[in-house]
Amino acid sequence: MSGPARRLIVRGAILIALATTLMIGLEPRTDRIEPLVSVDLARVRELRVTDDRNPQNVRDIVVFHDGVEWVLDLGASIVPAREDRVVAFLRAVAGSRERRTVTNRESEFASFGLGDRSIRVIVVGDRAPVRIAIGDDAEPPGSFYARVEPDGAVVVADGGAAFFVRQPAVFWAYLRVFPESVRPNEIIAVSAWALDADGTIRRSRAYRDDSELWRVSGDGVGDEPERVVNEWTAALADLVGAAFVIADTDEPADDPVAGLSYELSDGRSYGLSLRIAGLGSVAEAVVDPDLAWITATGPSLPSERFAVAGYRIGMATAQRLFPGLID
Repeated sequence: MSGPARRLIVRGAILIALATTLMIGLEPRTDRIEPLVSVDLARVRELRVTDDRNPQNVRDIVVFHDGVEWVLDLGASIVPAREDRVVAFLRAVAGSRERRTVTNRESEFASFGLGDRSIRVIVVGDRAPVRIAIGDDAEPPGSFYARVEPDGAVVVADGGAAFFVRQPAVFWAYLRVFPESVRPNEIIAVSAWALDADGTIRRSRAYRDDSELWRVSGDGVGDEPERVVNEWTAALADLVGAAFVIADTDEPADDPVAGLSYELSDGRSYGLSLRIAGLGSVAEAVVDPDLAWITATGPSLPSERFAVAGYRIGMATAQRLFPGLID
C-alpha cells in the first residue's frame, strides 16, 4: 500500500474516532450511578420506618439491636425480629444507587410522593442518622423516587429499599416457634391429644423403633403412617406462627383444647398447647388466626427472652399439628 493511501486510511480512522467521541459527549447523561447514601452496615443499631401517607393510620416500625439480637418494637411489647430481613434491608439501602436528579424545587416534591406525607426511613449508627424519604415508583421498573433529608433533591434511585419499607410489621417479626436446631429427622417420638365437643379425648402417638421405622397407635394417623408422620414431624420442626400473642395484653389463658409433646434424639423435648378463646373444644369453631393460638414449652425457644405468650395460627396449621385429631 502506498504512503498516500496509508495516510488517507489513518486520517479517516481518526475522523471516525473524533466523531464518535463527540457524539458520546453530546448524548444526554441521565444516569449518575452513585450511592444514594453512605451506610456502615456493621455499625447500624436501629432502623425506623414511618409511613404517614394516611394521617388516620400512621404506620411506625422500629427495629433495633438490643446487644444480643435484633428485636421489633411493637409499642406495647418487644418481640424477636428476623435478622435476615433486617440485614437484607440495610444492604438494599446501602446498595441503592442515585440514577438521576429530578428536581430540587420543594413545591414539586409532593408530585413524586415526597411531600409532607411520605414514607421515611431513619438508619441509626455511630454517626449522624441517615434520613431518607421514599416516594412513588419510577422508571425504569424497579426504580423509585427518593430524597435524602433534610436538604436533598428528588432523585430516581434503584435497589430494593422501596420493597422493604412498604411491608407490614409482621414482615419483620421472627415467628418461628421452635429453635432452628430442631430437625424433622431428629424427632423420635410424638404424642398428641384433642378434646371433642362431647368431652372425649382423642389421642395419637408415633415413635421410631430400633430399626428406625415409625410405630403408631391411637386415632388419626390412619393409612400411610410413614407419610403422615413424616409430614407431622416436618410441620413441628418448621412451625411458624401467623402473629404473636403477647402476655398480659391479649386473651386470658383459656384451658387448652389440644396438646402435644415430642422428643429429639439428643434428649431435648418440646411441648405445644392449642387454645381457642372462649370455647371448650376444637369442634366448636372453625379455627382461624384471630381465634386460635398456641403456646410452646422447651429449651432455647426463640421467644423465651420476650413477653410472648404464644402464636396465632390458622385451621390448616392446626390440622397439620394434630393430624386426624382436628376435623
